[in-house]
Formats: sequence, structure tokens, C-alpha cells
Amino acid sequence: MGSDCPGGPGPALFLLLVLSPTILSSGSFLHQLPSWKDFHEGKHLQRRNADLDTACRRPFNVFFVLDASTAMRNIWKEIYKYVDVIIQKYRNYCCKNHQFSFITYSTGAQTLLELTSDRAAIQDGLNKLHGVAPAGNRDIDAGFAKANEQIQKTNNNGLGAENLIIALVSGQLTPEVFQNVKVEVDKAEKMKTTVLGIAVKDYDKGQIQNIVKYRDLTYFANGVKEMVEYNTSVAKHSCYKLMNLNTQYVCVGGKI
Repeated sequence: MGSDCPGGPGPALFLLLVLSPTILSSGSFLHQLPSWKDFHEGKHLQRRNADLDTACRRPFNVFFVLDASTAMRNIWKEIYKYVDVIIQKYRNYCCKNHQFSFITYSTGAQTLLELTSDRAAIQDGLNKLHGVAPAGNRDIDAGFAKANEQIQKTNNNGLGAENLIIALVSGQLTPEVFQNVKVEVDKAEKMKTTVLGIAVKDYDKGQIQNIVKYRDLTYFANGVKEMVEYNTSVAKHSCYKLMNLNTQYVCVGGKI
């Protein structure tokens, strides 16, 4: 008998009812249907990839604040090479939207490279870094002040960049410089800047731990060789920290 009700089962539904016992007995129909768990995990994966894609598109600014005091005279060539390697590591392990700045400090501070993503300019900055002749005191506070000036300008432009200061120090800071640099670090952090510290040679561990907020972004090296061994860790951990990424995922060349 047919049905006069407009909502009654039509031919398509009738066919399904006839075929479903056969399909179900073979198990193929059930295997083809996604479970609620699969659906939920798929949506979670989409959201995660979207979050990662958003993170990788944000500007990523790295300020190298480098000790160029007399204590660095015999190892400066290695410091120059270290910076060059770290830049390559960021290009490999983090997102492609990088900008770099090189700042040296001794008695006072000097900006060798203003924040830029231009590769030719970065290479020129590396050449200037190579030509530095370390001499003078260890005024790291002046180096942070130079970085903060650029960060303030960047923030005023409303670019929403992630900022990282990589500070290299080779020895103990005077009490005055130590107090001053804590003030500059506080300024940087209020501008949503992360500080990473690398201490080499005759450092004061307590001073470095007071300057750097995150323990996993603090590195202590007894010499240049040990410092160089940290370069991959420095790039990866700071990238993950700034981009808020789980360490099992990484942006490579700006892609997920």
C-alpha cells in the first residue's frame, strides 16, 4: 500500500531499508561512517592548524644584545659566527616573518643593525659585527635601552610583533649596571618582550637569573664550545615560547 502522507517514506528511504541489513552484516557501512570521536579530533586538528598558521604569520623580532667588553676580545670571532648560525636556525625552526637587530655594548652601546628583515642589510650588519674590536666596560643596561627604543617604535606602529631580546654576557655586572638593567628588562617585559640570556665565562649566575624571567630561556656556558652547543636549543625554545606552540609542533619556513 502507498502512503498519501507527504512525509511518508519515499523510494529512496525504501531502498535504504531494504539494503541496510546486507550492508550492516558486512560491516562495510559502519566502517565508512566517521565516529563522533573522529569528528571531534578532526575539528580540534583544524583549530590547532589555524592557531599555528596565525602564530606563524605574526612578525617575529629578534634583538641581539651582545657583550663587546674587553673580556670578549679573544673569543669575538666565535661570537660573530654564533650570531650567524642562530639566524639560520631561526629561519629553519621558526617562522619566516623574521626581523633582526644587532646591538653591542661595552662602555655605552651601539646599534649596528636596526630592526630589518632585508637579507642584504642583515649580511651587512653581520659584516659590521665581524669588524668589532671588543674593549671597555660591560654596560649591558645601555644595550637593553637601545633595544627598548626600537621595540617602542615597533609597538607604536601597531604591528603586533613578538619581540625577543637575546642577551649575551661574559662576566659579573657592577651593582649599578645590574640595578639599571633590571629596570630596562622590566620596561621590555611591559612591552610584551621576552628575554633570553646566554652567560659565558666568568658570569654571576644569580645576576643572570634575576635578569631572565624564564629558566628554560637561561643558558650557562663555561666556554665558547659549550655555548655553541646550545644554538639549536636557543632557537627552538625561544620560538616555541614566543609563538605559544606545543614543542611537538614547529613552524618550518612559515609553514605548518
